[in-house]
Amino acid sequence: MKSIIFKSVKVFTFVIRLVLVAILAIACNNQTISSAKTLDNQEEICTQDYNPNTDYFPEKITVDYAIGFNVDYRKNYKIVTVKNPWRS
Repeated sequence: MKSIIFKSVKVFTFVIRLVLVAILAIACNNQTISSAKTLDNQEEICTQDYNPNTDYFPEKITVDYAIGFNVDYRKNYKIVTVKNPWRS
């Protein structure tokens, strides 16, 4: 009786490991780019003539519901400041 239970647990463990490896393989092969702009329209993403006086962030975010950080915009870069990275 113990031998049958042990074999069924062993088979179950093998199947679970096989499923986890399959999920990991599928997740690692996912080539989706999470950015709204893809590499196909690279000219929209990268500027060819950089000007430090140009405002490269015309759409600025406002934080309505989150706390603990600030986003400050300069002409050609933005600064994200985390106020308290560790709670203690």
